[in-house]
Amino acid sequence: MHDTLLKICGITKEDDGLAAYGLGADLIGVVRAPGSPRYASDATIKALHAMNVPLAGVYTHKEDIGPEADYLDYVQLHFKHSADIIKSVKQEHHVRVISVAISTDNEVVHKLSEYHAGGADIILIEFANGFRREMEKAKSLRKNFRFGAAGSIQHEDLPSIRELDLAMIDVSRSLESSPGVKDREKMKSFIEEALN
Repeated sequence: MHDTLLKICGITKEDDGLAAYGLGADLIGVVRAPGSPRYASDATIKALHAMNVPLAGVYTHKEDIGPEADYLDYVQLHFKHSADIIKSVKQEHHVRVISVAISTDNEVVHKLSEYHAGGADIILIEFANGFRREMEKAKSLRKNFRFGAAGSIQHEDLPSIRELDLAMIDVSRSLESSPGVKDREKMKSFIEEALN
């Protein structure tokens, strides 16, 4: 999966972010949804940025994007948005954009087309019922789009992900010991397998 990016998301602690990056993750996800147990502080973002760790800030509302975006490589738009929002985020914050579509949305194909046309650098599908349960939908969508996958990604999903040649794997909860805290052994095992 050499051209499939690996994003470890939900990082709240500097040492977890450094460990994930050191193990081979391409991108570290920091959640910026206030109230989330996976919320990453400004201090964590700045510290990881200072260590040259590539970061993606995950936002559930455009209004939450603030000055911390100066320390991010990507802004992940985890809400319904338009091509104009993609363009404005790129212009205002000088970042690359990950646009997220939800698999259960009746307009998912339309959103994928719109995000592609709008200049999203990566399109990610959140498989709301879990990637494994929606494998047939993933195969169908992959015929027309190259996208990344999120949604209860497990070790067992990696062969299917390889087969589909996805743009990115976005994994979070399956690597946790508790919300916002990564289990180092789970993380190490998953990253090693994903990179082979």
